[in-house]
Amino acid sequence: MKLTYIPLIVADFPVALRFWRDVAKLPVTYSDEAMGYASFDTGSTTLLLLSAALANAGKISTLAAPSQNHSMYLSFQVDNVDATYADLIAGGATSVYEPRDFPNMQARQAHITDPDGHLIELYTPFPKA
Repeated sequence: MKLTYIPLIVADFPVALRFWRDVAKLPVTYSDEAMGYASFDTGSTTLLLLSAALANAGKISTLAAPSQNHSMYLSFQVDNVDATYADLIAGGATSVYEPRDFPNMQARQAHITDPDGHLIELYTPFPKA
């Protein structure tokens, strides 16, 4: 098996599109705002946005949108956790916890949520000694 995409069901599609495109700066590979569908290149796996209306019409989900559903999260390796965290918070993300070192994981990490409450981990591995 190969994981090819991760869909996020969003309540306010224009807000979610702006966040992932303009704030997170993920490259858009396709977008149809009227339909409520967009895809983003993350380097290895495609991130999809689906409006709740589109997801419900396609019987993908009967939920309007997740509400602080932290049973799974997206994890992004970034060059600088502190700078990326600050940019995302300034752009509308909500802090779960600020950047801090995790020596046992050999990384600096922070967690945020996007405007729909999806949990996102940001991390930078410690330099190799």
